[in-house]
Amino acid sequence: MSRSKDVAKVDRNQQIVEMVSKGFSYQMVGDNYGISKQRVFQIVQEYRETVTDDSYRDYLITQTEGVLEELLRIFRGPGKQVVTPGGSLVYEKNEDGSIDYSRPVYDPYAKADIADRIFKGIERISKAGAYDRPKQRETDQSAEVNEWMTYVEQLAAENKALREQLTSPEITQGEIVD
Repeated sequence: MSRSKDVAKVDRNQQIVEMVSKGFSYQMVGDNYGISKQRVFQIVQEYRETVTDDSYRDYLITQTEGVLEELLRIFRGPGKQVVTPGGSLVYEKNEDGSIDYSRPVYDPYAKADIADRIFKGIERISKAGAYDRPKQRETDQSAEVNEWMTYVEQLAAENKALREQLTSPEITQGEIVD
C-alpha cells in the first residue's frame, strides 16, 4: 500500500472515531464510509488501544472546556426572553400600565439551568484532572528519617566489623553449620 493511501486511511479512521464520539451509531458511520459496523467497531477499538489514558483525559478536558466557554457566552448574554403561548414576546410594563417595548422580560430559570450546567462541567474537569482529590498533608518526618539513618549507619558499622573479622589472617578454616 502506498504512503498516500496510508495517510488517507489514517484521516478516515480519525473521522470515524470522531463521528462515533459525537454519538453516531456504528451502523450510521459504516454506511457513511461504505464499511461494516464491525469494521467501525474495530477502528474505534484500535484507536482506543493507541490512546493513553492521560491523552484521552486531556481530550475530554479540552472538549468540556469548549462546552463551558459556549455556556458562559450564553450565560453572560441577555438570556432567554419569555414568550406567551401564542408566540408573542413579553415586555415589562410602565407605571402607567403601558407596555415598554424596550424592556423585554427574561426567563430567570433559563440562566439558572445554564449555571447548573456550568458547575457540572467544572466538576467534570475537576474529576478528569484529579483536581478534586484531597491535598496530601505535609508532615515533618525528619525525626523518623534521622532515627532510620542512625539505624542504617549502625547496621553498616556492624557489617563492616563482621567483614573485617572474616578477612582477618587469623581465620584460616571455617565450618558451615545448618
